[in-house]
Amino acid sequence: YSGACALDAWAAVELGHGAEALDLLERGQRVADRAGHLYSQAVIGVYRTWVLSDLGLAEAALGLGAATVQTCRERRFVGQTMLALLATARALGDLGRAAEGLPLAQECIALQQSTGAESNRALMLQVLADLQVGSGRLDEADATVREGCGFVARHGEASHGAWLGWVS
Repeated sequence: YSGACALDAWAAVELGHGAEALDLLERGQRVADRAGHLYSQAVIGVYRTWVLSDLGLAEAALGLGAATVQTCRERRFVGQTMLALLATARALGDLGRAAEGLPLAQECIALQQSTGAESNRALMLQVLADLQVGSGRLDEADATVREGCGFVARHGEASHGAWLGWVS
């Protein structure tokens, strides 16, 4: 339930429904807290970090994201560690600290590559490219966008492909 609330919140904020996104996250948080389910709490932490950044609350997102990364690392929640690193990297970029976010995005991608997983890779590359642009590394960003677009073509992550086009 908490995971569904988290994903629905991300979709809601992307559609411009910030209050609904926050409400969904709160509902998911209540259930995760009542159950005492740390993994579900981590999922909510990841998506709340994304939503707060989308709502222009990157400072709050950064604090939550850093705490979520720490929890996920300690508990070895590998998939959520990747997403928490990425969300936290994005919050740093939103705060004008893209150079500080780069290592987090790079760690996210390296961790994913080490597992053999590929889901959301285009999203990861889009965030990395955006941080590279914010850090003035335009040639690297161009190469990352090309890599991401190639991934989209091979794996069909079209929604992330649209965001990659925006970065370029």
